Amino acid sequence: MSQSSETPVPLSAELKEAIRKEAVSQAVKWAIAAFFLFFTISLTGWWFYLQKILDDYIIDKARGVPSGTVVAFDTSGDCPRGWSPFADGAGRFIVGAGRAEGLTQRRFRSTGDSETVVLSERNIPQHQHDTLIGVIHSPPWGTGPAKQSVAGASLGAYATALSSPYGRNPPEAIPIVPPFIALTFCKKD
Repeated sequence: MSQSSETPVPLSAELKEAIRKEAVSQAVKWAIAAFFLFFTISLTGWWFYLQKILDDYIIDKARGVPSGTVVAFDTSGDCPRGWSPFADGAGRFIVGAGRAEGLTQRRFRSTGDSETVVLSERNIPQHQHDTLIGVIHSPPWGTGPAKQSVAGASLGAYATALSSPYGRNPPEAIPIVPPFIALTFCKKD
C-alpha cells in the first residue's frame, strides 16, 4: 500500500470566519444552558434551606404565638415543632397567678395542694345532734294518740339528749379532683 501524500488545502478566510462564528455560537448556547442549570440547582437548594426558615417565620410571626406561651395540645406526649414539653405542668392543673375577689392569692409559679384530703375532727365544725330518749309507740290502730315511754313509764314532752358521736374507723383519704381530661402541656420555644 502506498500512502498518498496530500497537501492540505488552505481554508478561505470566509470559511474560517463562518467556523469561528459557529464555534462561538455553540459555546454561548452551552454557557447559557449551564448557567440556567446551575441557577436552577442553586435555587432549589436555597428553597430547601429557606423553606425551614420561612416555615419558622410564618409560625412565629404570622400566628403571633410569643415565646414562653404554655398551651395544652391534644397529642399523646409529643409537642409540635417549635414547642417543648412543659414538665412542670405534667399531672397538674394550671391556675392563674394573682388573686380574684373571694379567692386565695396564688404566687407566680407556686405549686401546691393535693389530689386527696383526709378529714378529721378538726375538719368538722362543732355541732350537736338531738337524740330522742325513749320509744314512741302507738296504741292499736286508731284508738288514741302516740305516747312516749320507756319501759311503760311516760316521758311527757319529747325527752331528748345531746350527743355528737364520732366514727369508729380511722379517717381515709377521699379524692377531691374534679372530672378532667389529660392533655399534653407544651411551652413555645
